[in-house]
Amino acid sequence: MDEQVAESVEPAAPSEEVSDFRASLPEDLREHSALQPIQDVENLAKAYVNASSMIGKDKVVLPGEHASAEDWAAVYDRLGRPEDADSYNIDAGESADDGMLNWFQSTAHDIGLNNAQAQQLVTAYNEMASSQTENIEGVMEAAHQETQAVLQKEFGAKFEDNIENAGALLEQFGPELSENIDNMILADGSRLGDHPEFIKTFVNISNFIQERVSEDELIGMEKTPGAMSPDEARTKLTEIERPDGPLWDRAHPQHEFFVQERSRLYGFMYPEAG
Repeated sequence: MDEQVAESVEPAAPSEEVSDFRASLPEDLREHSALQPIQDVENLAKAYVNASSMIGKDKVVLPGEHASAEDWAAVYDRLGRPEDADSYNIDAGESADDGMLNWFQSTAHDIGLNNAQAQQLVTAYNEMASSQTENIEGVMEAAHQETQAVLQKEFGAKFEDNIENAGALLEQFGPELSENIDNMILADGSRLGDHPEFIKTFVNISNFIQERVSEDELIGMEKTPGAMSPDEARTKLTEIERPDGPLWDRAHPQHEFFVQERSRLYGFMYPEAG
């Protein structure tokens, strides 16, 4: 009888345990989208605990597509909207206008803002308005400086007199306009009182009154003796420099006076060189 050699057979290695807990679930649950982010049983347990802690919490259900204004009003109330517009407690700044604040509170209540949201909106609005005011003031100041430069160049030594006389004329014949002229804003953002043509118009009227009517006709109008605008000086210089005049004849008794007068006229024509 042949000796039978029993072959030792090693037991098969146990199959690797499936790590995905979803593999043991019914198919309809296994592929559910709610379980896709959960990687293991520990995460599943944490998610269940969190969900359980929310049971009994006060929740707000958003109205559907065809909800009425009353349905949304109930939501706004649940989210903290005050009972009425007057119940808002908003800091609108020291210079806040009561009418504007009342309008804002009424609007905030209509669109369902709670107090914190309304305050944030007011603060953001004030910051924006302040920035715009600074920009407007910058535009006005730039326009003022530009007008000053243009008129100083044109009027020369008569600049101060012309501006004072134009102001006296405006104050006497248009006191209400004079008081409010700085508040009259033109389309380019500048003030009416800084518009060169507006100022020159009153300067021309005041000069006409002085020359054709009386120098004392308007209270506050002054005239500096001998002061000239560049254009007036050029006209006078034409007379001084005529070819047959004393300026070119050293032996003439008025020669020195004409030389000095020419220098004076050049000072009015080119004041920046003085």
